[in-house]
Amino acid sequence: MDSFFTSVPLLQRLLQDGLYACGPTHPARKGYPEVLRPRNVGKLSQGEFYQCQRGNLVATVTRDVKVINCLSTNSAPGIVGISPGKQQSDTEGGGDSDSGDSSGFGLPRPLPVLLYQENMRGVDLCDQLRECYLVGRPCKKWWRYFLWFYINLCIVDAYIIQRESRGGTPPTGFNGKQFTQRHFRVRLAQQLIGDYQGARGMERAARKRHADSPIEYGHRLERMSERSRRCRNCTNKGLRHESVFGCKICNVHLCRGGCFSEFHK
Repeated sequence: MDSFFTSVPLLQRLLQDGLYACGPTHPARKGYPEVLRPRNVGKLSQGEFYQCQRGNLVATVTRDVKVINCLSTNSAPGIVGISPGKQQSDTEGGGDSDSGDSSGFGLPRPLPVLLYQENMRGVDLCDQLRECYLVGRPCKKWWRYFLWFYINLCIVDAYIIQRESRGGTPPTGFNGKQFTQRHFRVRLAQQLIGDYQGARGMERAARKRHADSPIEYGHRLERMSERSRRCRNCTNKGLRHESVFGCKICNVHLCRGGCFSEFHK
């Protein structure tokens, strides 16, 4: 996980549930060891690191390009990995060397940092999938941010589970070559909406159902209110007429002329 979520209480709670975790954190977070804070550690040289352990929770501070503070429950302290060095060109003083490129030595790094860097690709891929078709809007209120974050995360998880459970084959009824996340979200929206038609759709369905005998179902032209409103039938034809009469069953205002019968046909 990234530094936004990583904290001592969270990793302890996840460990109680049998889940190991690792991620960078801010040194000012509550519960982070006091001896590893910047004012106590001082300036670190590249590759230098310090660690503290409490139970299975390990706190690490090291310096690579910049200072990194890390919390982990998936590695023991003191285990060091060697990161491969980068190829560097020796062109000091403006002159070209005879050997061209020379290999740099690897830097010693604590295992929690190496594990995080190796597996962070999964988090980056999750963020990429989550941000393709975001549901909701950005908001400064944290509870709304978490709400939309978890909704989008659940959609991504459902898409991954559906894809992995079928071995990459598209679901039944899909005629395309590749079933992408966009296709999954469209099908999900259609399933969630179902046969819901909204207020206008219910109104049209009621008119269609009662079109044969409107009087039998209680549809009659009567006074709706003291204030005149736009006639729905005229509005549908692009005209502007107002009336105080209408149909209370359909809850629409209609002119006293032929709009009542025309609207119910």
